[in-house]
Amino acid sequence: MFDLDTWLSSQEDYEKAVLLGKKSAKLSLNNTAVHKLKWGLDQKDDYFLRKEAVWLKRIHPHSFFIHSLIYEGQFLLLLEYIHGESLSKVLQGSKQRSLFTANKRAQFLQSLFESVKELHERGIVHGDLKAANVILVNETEARLIDFAAASWIGSDNTIKPYIMRTPSYALPESIEQAKVLAIIDWYAFFIIFDLLHFMTPVTLKTHSLSDYIAFHDKQLAESLVELEIKQQLKQKLDEVQYYFRT
Repeated sequence: MFDLDTWLSSQEDYEKAVLLGKKSAKLSLNNTAVHKLKWGLDQKDDYFLRKEAVWLKRIHPHSFFIHSLIYEGQFLLLLEYIHGESLSKVLQGSKQRSLFTANKRAQFLQSLFESVKELHERGIVHGDLKAANVILVNETEARLIDFAAASWIGSDNTIKPYIMRTPSYALPESIEQAKVLAIIDWYAFFIIFDLLHFMTPVTLKTHSLSDYIAFHDKQLAESLVELEIKQQLKQKLDEVQYYFRT
C-alpha cells in the first residue's frame, strides 16, 4: 500500500502534500501547489493509471503531464497542478453557482466544445467526460482531466480487460458499444450542457429519442453560445439522432 508521507519524506522538491482523495494528492512548494500525484489501490487502478500515462504523453507531451515513476514497486503519475475548480464542485456550491453567470457559462461551454472537438480531430475519445473531469479555469476556460478511459475512435472495446465509464453520463446499457465512438463524448457533453443550465439532465434513459432531440434543439436555440458553435453542436446532436435511429 502506497504511503504518501513516506514518499514525501524521500523527496526534496516538495514541502507538503494534501490529499485530494484516496488516490491523489496536491504537492506544494513555497506554499504554492505545483504538482498533482496519482497512485492506484489495486490492479485495476494500476491498469488505468498506466493507460492514462500513455494517453497523456500523446495528448499533452509538453504540458500537464510531467512523468511517471516507480516507487517501491508502486506506479505513480506526476502531473501539473491545474489551478481551478472542478465543474462538479462549482455546480454544487450555491455561492459559486451564483457567480457563474449565464454569459460565463456560455463561454465555458464554448471552451469545453473546442476541447472535445480538438480531441476528436486527433482521433481520440475522452471516454469518461463528466463534470468531475472538467476544470473551470479563469472563470470561463474548460480544461479536461483524467484520460484513463481515452481510446482511438473506432478501436475495439471487446479486447480491453477493463472498461471505464460513469453510469450517469454513459450511453444506455442496451446500446452495443463494440467500437469506440465519438458520440459517447457528445452524449456526455449534452448532460453537462443541461447541468450548466441548472436542470436535471434529459437523457435517453429518461426520455424517448424524439423528446431528447426536441429538448436539446430548444436548449440550443435559447443558449447564449455563439451561432457557429450552436450550428456545430446541432450537427453533433444530429449525429446522436442518426446513430440511435440506425
